[in-house]
Amino acid sequence: PALADYVAHGILAPRRSIDQLAEATPDADPAHANGLVPDPEDVDSQRIEALLRHATDTFNRIGFGAASIPIMARQLGTSKTAFYQVARDKEELLYLCYLRGLHLVEESQRSADLLTAAAGPRLWLGTRLLLKAHGGPLGPIPRMGSMQSLAPAHHRMVLARRNAGAYRTRTRIASGIAQGWFRGVDNLVVQHLIGSLIYGLPVWHAGNDDPDLGLVADTGLAIIFEGLAAH
Repeated sequence: PALADYVAHGILAPRRSIDQLAEATPDADPAHANGLVPDPEDVDSQRIEALLRHATDTFNRIGFGAASIPIMARQLGTSKTAFYQVARDKEELLYLCYLRGLHLVEESQRSADLLTAAAGPRLWLGTRLLLKAHGGPLGPIPRMGSMQSLAPAHHRMVLARRNAGAYRTRTRIASGIAQGWFRGVDNLVVQHLIGSLIYGLPVWHAGNDDPDLGLVADTGLAIIFEGLAAH
């Protein structure tokens, strides 16, 4: 019932709107508010960034089992050696893709904290920055479905950082309720809604015929925050 209610009516308190969330962060520019943008003059950073983005896209599309470093190298038009200079094997490459994705999550949240102190706009903006990054030149972010393919130590590290990000989201929701941005909601259910939107978005990233990921992201955010009843 709670999930259906949030989809139908959103989580915003009465007399609150997404326009108000946006107005509270007038200087927020997703193109410049993320610490993952590599230094354009750092050739090594640019090279590693391109390899990890391509590897993430490959893992997302065909899964860990079907992916291979030779396939990735051939598709990217580079050598296998280029990948082996970054990771010892396919599992470590997947791990690095997850670390990059988690860093993108953390930087999006950090950027939102720097841009606004208001809890409601901070939650909305941090999520929006991450979704825009995924759909833009910093994407994609990795799907969570391949986590079970990680070595135990790597799996524990990824899970710990993902759980820390989920905790920060729940904290933002609680603060938003306290500040009157959100109505009384089940914190955990809303956190899972937001997490499903974030980690489900790579499913839409399927090739040249992709839908407009910006529209998908904004629609998902509107449903969570304002619900379908407002449209």
